Amino acid sequence: MPTSRKIGTIAAATSGFTLIELLVVVAIIAILASLLLPAMARAKYTGSKSQCISNLRQQYLSQIMYADDFRGKFPVHTDVSPDYHRTPATGNQSIVNVMRKSYVANSWITICPITARSFGRVWLNYANPASFADANTKDYGGWDTTARAFQAASHHPWDPE
Repeated sequence: MPTSRKIGTIAAATSGFTLIELLVVVAIIAILASLLLPAMARAKYTGSKSQCISNLRQQYLSQIMYADDFRGKFPVHTDVSPDYHRTPATGNQSIVNVMRKSYVANSWITICPITARSFGRVWLNYANPASFADANTKDYGGWDTTARAFQAASHHPWDPE
């Protein structure tokens, strides 16, 4: 509420906050923000971890459904890569070709958000299922790429030099 004081014969209204009061408020807000930001980062990581676990569960269930339909046999995975991406070595029997659309309707379940932020900077197919492994590779990549299935290839991007 404005107060008035007399300065000579003229009454001047003073209102608002002093500079010190404003600085104290800004300092309190900064302290509260510094306390909340680590908690928010942990909550974001926990959410990403939950999504990764859910994606793994969906991948597991899709392979169990496939095996149930094919007398207990799982999809072929004979290439040297430890992951399930399009590779020339698997040919037309690639796990990608047999699982896609019918058992794995959403290919984003092959991407973990935590992995996408780390490995996805180097191996582009870990950040997006429509990406190839890197800018120079056209035969190894995510589930939604146009990678051709070759029966044999002379060099794979994951082979040691």
